Amino acid sequence: MLNWIVDSGVISILKTIGKEAVLGYMDNVYFINPVTIGSMLIYRSWIARAGKSSLDIYTEIISYYRKTNEYKIVAAAKSIYVCVDQNGRPEPHGLCIEGRESWGKKLIEYMDKWHEKALAAIEKAKSSMGEAKGRLLRHHLRTVRRVSSEDTMTSNMMYAGRLMLMLDEAAGIIASQYAGSGVVTASVDQMIFTSPIKVGDVIEVSASLTRTWRTSMEIEVTVKGYEDSDNIKTRSYFTFVKIDDLGRPEPLKPYEPVTPEEVEAWVEADFRRKSRIEDLEKISIYKGLPISYNRDYKSPYLVV
Repeated sequence: MLNWIVDSGVISILKTIGKEAVLGYMDNVYFINPVTIGSMLIYRSWIARAGKSSLDIYTEIISYYRKTNEYKIVAAAKSIYVCVDQNGRPEPHGLCIEGRESWGKKLIEYMDKWHEKALAAIEKAKSSMGEAKGRLLRHHLRTVRRVSSEDTMTSNMMYAGRLMLMLDEAAGIIASQYAGSGVVTASVDQMIFTSPIKVGDVIEVSASLTRTWRTSMEIEVTVKGYEDSDNIKTRSYFTFVKIDDLGRPEPLKPYEPVTPEEVEAWVEADFRRKSRIEDLEKISIYKGLPISYNRDYKSPYLVV
């Protein structure tokens, strides 16, 4: 689903300015309502802020389940894309954003405020992301691959949607192996992409279990250069929930940290979880709540 969020944002940019942009930052994504097999997903994206070379995208995902004839909000995402030249350097796009209707002005104001917070979050995360943890946790996997032209869209740089798919798969493998049953993604923490990944680059994707709670677990995912382990491209944290055959949350088997590295990861995970809970409380009003969807309805549902 993360790769489709990127698809929606990139398509909006391509339709508007006629050229590709790379994903620089994606804020925390919380999945408010689960998606039932057989549901239709609707992705709606707005370009809500324009810098000199950057474009801020707001995306909402809505599900439609035919059996119940209900529409529900699944998630929302806020991202910053950067227009770049063939060498990966920022390039002006010449776009100016203005709101004509009241909802458009409100969305622009909302994203302006978010952008300032995002810049602070990016600086803070960059300093911590630069720390090559180098720790080996019990439940982990590593995969190495060379970026090829099929991983790109219109340039020689890896398409963020393809990278998102790789991260989701790696995290999901660790989560399902530990749970021993089905799992669903509950949230994905912010992602900062420090530099473009180009065709021919060799990257290493690693995923590790950091902590479990009653029914949920956190997986750390890191992407870095294979030959330069200090060159961290991005790092994020995925939260998964174990579910039974009916899609209901199910208790996980106990996990106790043993090594100093596992204890460190365990403690850090609890701080991140508290922050997620605070964010979720702000949007929990839509949990389990159907919405009245109309394809001609132009404004977002969560920005009021």
